[in-house]
Amino acid sequence: MRRHELEITDKDEAISILEKCQSLVLGMIDITGDTPIPYTVPLNFSTRNDKDGQLKIYFHGAQEGRKMDILEKNRSVCFTAILNEKISDGNKPNEACQWTTNYESIFGTGVAKILYGPHQPKRPNETSRPEGLLATIAEKTTRQKAMDALMKKSGFIGKPEYSAKIMDTMPIIEITVTEITGKRR
Repeated sequence: MRRHELEITDKDEAISILEKCQSLVLGMIDITGDTPIPYTVPLNFSTRNDKDGQLKIYFHGAQEGRKMDILEKNRSVCFTAILNEKISDGNKPNEACQWTTNYESIFGTGVAKILYGPHQPKRPNETSRPEGLLATIAEKTTRQKAMDALMKKSGFIGKPEYSAKIMDTMPIIEITVTEITGKRR
């Protein structure tokens, strides 16, 4: 980062800012065609630390669509989220070059994994699903906790109830964060 004085280097601080953000922009590289193409999509998300303290980001998606097609071919992702964005005149309202944007922004990289619903139809490029009863139960628990965290972040109070038909067919994407940093102005 060129402006080191603006960099947020403390990982816990970066995670704290990320958790306050309502949405993020997910970046992927679409390699489904002949030429790799960047693709971004804004989405709601939740975060959790696994038992080893590894930060995970979760969001759900439709059974079909470009995002799913991309993630089945290329699991490497990046993300950015912005908090407290505000235009400032730098106390010099008549000097256009003094205007700036104040913000806290987080960006990072990770590896995506699709947690398929147990009754979701198999997709053409789908990676293997977990096998065995224990693996299936573990993934169902992760999916449930991810959705609970997303609902709580969205303001839901209490214990959410879900339609089994939707939960059993909706893919949930888990990103294992490999790098996270930020910038503040």
